[in-house]
Amino acid sequence: MVIRTMKAAKAKRSSKPTPMKAVVKNAGKSKRSVMKLKRLGRGALSSALAAMVKGTGGRKDLKFEQAPKAATNTMHQVPLKERAGYPLKFPKGSVDPKNWRTGSRCGSERGNKPVIVDFSRAAWLPDDWGQGVKATSPIQRADIKPGSGGTFTVYMSPDGKTFYHKPAAEKYAGYKFTEEGGRNGQIRKAQLQGVQAMQVVRAQIKELEFTRGQNVGVDPDEVLFKLLTPKEKKCLPSKNTFHFCIVSARRATSLSGIQDIFMVQTQFTEAGVTPTWYVDEASVKDYRRLGLHAVVGGKLTAARNKALKDAAKMGKACVQASDDISAWEYRHGKQAKERTDDAMNKAHDAAKRYILSPVAAARFILAKMRGADGDKKPQLGGLYPLGSSSRTFAGPEFVKHNFIIGDFFVVDKSKVLFDEEMTLKEDYDFTCAHIKAHGSVALPAHDSRGETLLQCWRGS
Repeated sequence: MVIRTMKAAKAKRSSKPTPMKAVVKNAGKSKRSVMKLKRLGRGALSSALAAMVKGTGGRKDLKFEQAPKAATNTMHQVPLKERAGYPLKFPKGSVDPKNWRTGSRCGSERGNKPVIVDFSRAAWLPDDWGQGVKATSPIQRADIKPGSGGTFTVYMSPDGKTFYHKPAAEKYAGYKFTEEGGRNGQIRKAQLQGVQAMQVVRAQIKELEFTRGQNVGVDPDEVLFKLLTPKEKKCLPSKNTFHFCIVSARRATSLSGIQDIFMVQTQFTEAGVTPTWYVDEASVKDYRRLGLHAVVGGKLTAARNKALKDAAKMGKACVQASDDISAWEYRHGKQAKERTDDAMNKAHDAAKRYILSPVAAARFILAKMRGADGDKKPQLGGLYPLGSSSRTFAGPEFVKHNFIIGDFFVVDKSKVLFDEEMTLKEDYDFTCAHIKAHGSVALPAHDSRGETLLQCWRGS
């Protein structure tokens, strides 16, 4: 299982041998050994919209790059109503955003241009105003060289007037625009962009071409479960077997935090479960205000332990996840014929990709744990945090005595708790405690034929 970090500009292949397998972390951004696509960040859809406006604006004096296919695909799929620039309120007489156009007083060549609802939104924009993007007109001066502009962000009043700058918009509205007045729009922006970031990552995993109107969902659970052994299939648990927990703190008031929160929450609710958020006491009301099922967990290790104890009281396995995972990816393909970088990279690149829900991933891991050979079963299963996923295509079915990162793991029936005196590397200590108590942990990267890789992405 692998977590990739979306904050990194690239995911590099490892050039040094390592006895472990898997890959690491963060939602939504790599050049491909692992992926031939550049990882896409928060502004991917806005950039794709700008590229589309430039491409359809009729200007031949522009130099610009087309947006990545994954971003363009997702951008076209998102309805106008689900974009941050769409107004939250529509007073009587408001113009429908699909009919937005600039004023015509500049003449047919420079005016009356279509305005497309933007994926972003100014922090001070009132609820009944909107934000859009329009194509600019060609530069008339002969001494100006072709540039990379071509678009302009504009603000649309309820009655459809176009404004290019905040002071002019305020003058027309008759009052000052403030960030407090724009807060509802910013919260909605963060919620929408969280879900959209998830869609962009899914499109990247699949390397999809543009297919209008088709959102990228998870693959059927049965596809994954077919790869379990007959013994493991008998141990396959239902989703009701688990207590799903997300450990977080102080993120429900920042826009970037809200975006990540909804990116993760959506993936659990899509799978038919409502996770419990274990958060710091000072923030619990903020999380609940977002509609989340949040309880006070305390600091990191205390929150982790409360989640473990709550699951034990319910008689359930405990699943813990970080608050910024953007996708769970599964790869199925043949194992490398030899343990060389070229062979492992080739096997990795040839593998078929599947997108999973966190619920399916947890069920798969627990089936592996409960179906393990021997009387003493591993009670902890999860992810391993290296940066080279291609190396997972050479090696044994399980790694049983190695570190499991705290970003996504499953605990079955164990009294082992986190050391609450630790403030760093608590998951290292937790892994060691499980190995000491139960003899092993479970890191399911390959099936018995060496044909599978399960991994997840983190996004920020």
